[in-house]
Amino acid sequence: MKINEKKLNELKDLSDGTTELMKDLLVKFYENSIKLLDTADESAKVEDYKKVEYVVHTLKGSALSLGLEPMGEFVTSFNATLKEGIYDNVAGNLAKLRENVIESKALMDTL
Repeated sequence: MKINEKKLNELKDLSDGTTELMKDLLVKFYENSIKLLDTADESAKVEDYKKVEYVVHTLKGSALSLGLEPMGEFVTSFNATLKEGIYDNVAGNLAKLRENVIESKALMDTL
């Protein structure tokens, strides 16, 4: 997992050249994403795929806004699959997405 360099530089520009804003955003992203994924896991168990799609769409926007690669690409693909009504591997994809979120937390130590 890495942060897109262009996005990181944009966020540095907003915080006087430091990475503090990015660190704060990663903390919030992690905290909110874990809660959202818990909701998605419960929703998937009862086959409420509209709620799963909502969570995945929300995480897609957040991941892309933060420049998280390759998570942004994965969640974009997963979101498109859900929109097409393909629910074959929802639990597996949610698990992979959770792994990506956990990896994103480790990025704070590299900034």
